[in-house]
Amino acid sequence: MSQSSGVNNNHSKRIKKLQEIREKLIAGEEVANRQLKTWLGAYFDEIARDWAEEQEMRLKSEDKPETIREYERRLKQADFQHAKAESASSRGKSYAGKFYNKTDLAYERALEHLQEQVSLDPSLELWLDRTPDNGPDTVGTSIDFHGIPRVRTSRSMQNQSVASVTGQVRSKRDIKIEVVDRAIEALSAKPSEISAEEKSSKLKDMLKGLKQR
Repeated sequence: MSQSSGVNNNHSKRIKKLQEIREKLIAGEEVANRQLKTWLGAYFDEIARDWAEEQEMRLKSEDKPETIREYERRLKQADFQHAKAESASSRGKSYAGKFYNKTDLAYERALEHLQEQVSLDPSLELWLDRTPDNGPDTVGTSIDFHGIPRVRTSRSMQNQSVASVTGQVRSKRDIKIEVVDRAIEALSAKPSEISAEEKSSKLKDMLKGLKQR
């Protein structure tokens, strides 16, 4: 059996075992760290790293600054106007346009308030799922229901924070599943069609041909 075949067989075995581990984690079963380390290899260290990052990123609602709470109140009012406009529009009401104008104004004022407060205290941006800057070069931020910044702890489906679109934080089990997925993806990547041995042989033939010229 060639070295290339041996590597492929080993990768297949690891992928199969990691898929089994993934199924257990999703089912809520415990998987020992020793087993994870055996089959994840170098990827095992990413669990501790990602978990530490998750801990740092967690924001508690009780620690939320009053400025952010005020922004949430303004945002809630704007979202309410948006819901009224959408409802009127879906029913074909002629006054839907007026509701949309009020919606735009409410979002604009909320964002202006937020931008002013962040300029005074840049650390407030840590509470946001995206930058409050809505300039032409900014991606993902706009003055509307879908593009306005959301607070990371928000349960809004528009929340784009890395924790979760539902405002939930990642558990250690979630992180283990993510790392296992990463390892499976890396191991499943298509290997080079030419093995190291074949490359070496081709190189020797090429050098031999050059000497004979």
